[in-house]
Formats: sequence, C-alpha cells, structure tokens
Amino acid sequence: MNGLPRLRRLRRPRQASPSCRSRKSGDPRADAHFTAPLCNGSVSCAFPKKSLGDKSPQPGSCVSSTSIETDETARLSALKAYGILHTAPEAAFDDIVGLAARLCEAPTALISLVGEHEQWFKARVGLDATCTPRDLSFCAHAMHGDDIMVVPDATLDPRFADNALVTGDPHIRFYAGAPLVSSDGQPLGSLCVIDSRPRPQGLTDLQAHALTVLAKQVMTQLELRKALITGQATGVKLADSEARFQAIADSMPQMVWSTLPDGFHDYYNARWYEFTGVPAGSTDGEGWNGMFHPEDQERARKRWAHSLETGEPYEIEYRLRHHTGEYRWTLGRALPVRGNDGKIIRWVGTCTDIHDHKHTAELNAVLSRELSHRIKNIFAVISGIIGISARQFPTIADLASQLQ
Repeated sequence: MNGLPRLRRLRRPRQASPSCRSRKSGDPRADAHFTAPLCNGSVSCAFPKKSLGDKSPQPGSCVSSTSIETDETARLSALKAYGILHTAPEAAFDDIVGLAARLCEAPTALISLVGEHEQWFKARVGLDATCTPRDLSFCAHAMHGDDIMVVPDATLDPRFADNALVTGDPHIRFYAGAPLVSSDGQPLGSLCVIDSRPRPQGLTDLQAHALTVLAKQVMTQLELRKALITGQATGVKLADSEARFQAIADSMPQMVWSTLPDGFHDYYNARWYEFTGVPAGSTDGEGWNGMFHPEDQERARKRWAHSLETGEPYEIEYRLRHHTGEYRWTLGRALPVRGNDGKIIRWVGTCTDIHDHKHTAELNAVLSRELSHRIKNIFAVISGIIGISARQFPTIADLASQLQ
C-alpha cells in the first residue's frame, strides 16, 4: 500500500505529564506554540502557533459551537466517573491508536474525550498536543452519532471549513471518528483517524469495521478501569464498615459470632476468645460444636440445623466450656440477615453467660418448692386441728369462738 512507508515514520506518543500543555514551561520549543485560553479561563491547550492563524478560540464559544442537544450535565458526570481525564499514558490505549492509524493508513489517530471546555487525548499518535479547545473539536460532533462520522474533505464541509485546525496546522482534510459511548448511553468522545489529504473515497468497509471494533475495545478498557476504581472504593467502604462492626462487637459483654448462609462460622469477637481461651480461628467452620458439653452437643447441632433449614431464629441454652475447664450455662441466639431479594446472606449471633443467673434461678426454684411444701404441711396440720375440734362443739359459732 502506498501509505505504508509514511506510516512507518509515525511517532509514538510522548510520555507527558497529565496536563493540557504539550510543552513544559521553560522548554525553548514552547515559543513556537500557541496557548489557547478556554471558556472558563482556567485551562489552556498548546499546539503549533501557526496552526491557528488569526482564528484563536473566542471565550464563550466552546460549548455552543455544536448544535447537538444533550443532557450535558449527565454526560459530563458519566465521563468523570471513569476517572480517566488527565491521567498518564497507558499502553493499552496507546496500542489501540497505533493499530487504528495503521489499519486506516492515517498519519494521526486519537482517543479523544470531550470535556466541558476541551477535548483531551487519552492516547495519540502523530500529534503533539494533549488537548484542544472543544469548539475546534470534530469529535464533539462524531460522539453523538450512531455510526462512524466521516468527513472526506473538511474544506468542503460547512461545519469545519473555517475551523482553525483546517485552515492552519495540522491542516485537517480527512477525518473519521467512531463514537465512544458509555454503558448507560452517554457520549464520551471518539476514536478517530485524521489525514492532511482529502479522501473522497472515505474508509474501506474493512477499515470502517476495524475502527468500530477498536472503539468498542476502548470502551472495554474504560469500563474495566471504572470497575477497578469502583471496586477499590467499595473495598475501602467495606473495610471501614467491617472495622466499625468489629469495634462494636468487641465492646459488647456478650460473645458475638457470625456465619455464612450455610452456617459456616467465620467470625468471633474478642469476648469469645477471652471466654473460651481457644486460639484464634480454631473454632471456625464446625469447630464450635466441640466447645459444648458432650450432653448438649447433639441437641445444639440439631437446633442449629433446623434454623439453617427454615430460616427461623436460633435460640438454645447449653453448657459452654470456659477457659478454666468449667462448663458454664450459656444462652445462644442468632438471627438471619437477609438481602433485598429476601435470601439469607449471613447469620449473626450471640452467646450470653447465664451460668450464675441459672444457678440463682435453680436455687429460687428449690426454695419455692420447699416453701410450697411447708405451707401445704401447715395447712394440713391446721385442717386436722379444726376437724378434731369441730366434734367437741355443737355449733359452728361455738367452734369459731374457741378458735379465736
């Protein structure tokens, strides 16, 4: 192909800091570059001064230059969620633009993400600038399409004929951009190829298909990156939540434990290990059952199995081995934690030492039985006395008088 010798001379993207300038401050080459103020006056982009001629971007013109109607707030929010803007170059994206340039026989290829006031290039080949003002962006148009936007000759297209990037360097003539659309349908930018020569024939079917496939690959990479960021944030929140739960659990006087939906014990608080004296982790899984009094083990196991099968709350009294070797009466309770779909996602339970309370209750029961027995005996004696005395008095009144 005629374009191949020229393609071999394409420059790889330079490792630049994630900013909007293609030249660092103090670089002698920067004098040959024009700094264009953007709409908000706070960001600028650098590219060859001669590329703009007399058509520098005018304040206030960036966003309104495209006539596409869209929910810009939602779109910018979706773009921000990817955490990609102004990040350092990454090989996965650099490889995509390199391949796009070769397949489409174009000297320039870009992954362009359209922000509020600028289009920023996540990856680029054949171009020094890291961004340009949005009002100069071809990609701000391309991202709203359902298919590749092809501009065979920008000088003949009324949308771009007066564009500073067409009338000056890099003298864009041919442009083809495949839209980059988020998973929720928000346009983010485009994967595009650019040539300084017009191409009346546009792209071949194979090139168009390749550009579309590569654009999907860009979105795959962006989604993976977003998932990683979301996962890291979720992990931080989860770790914080677990730390709070552990702090609360360790401050409780009861032993606290937790299991997976199938009953596998995977957490005990500090109080459990203080009470039992066993090494951390030794009662995970089914090891807890061995801590019960031999006479209580089967009963406790069956009751727990019933709760796991039915989802009913778990409650039972059993004797639990203390670190002194003594078996102490304990009240075990657990409730299921259910997800939004109603399915059990975890069990959380407690063990409360009721040994002293139980012995006190047993003593009270003995005293109550003894008192009841003695009262009954007293009433029996009184009843007997009354029966004997009644025979000695002819009338009830005489008997009552005598008893008094």
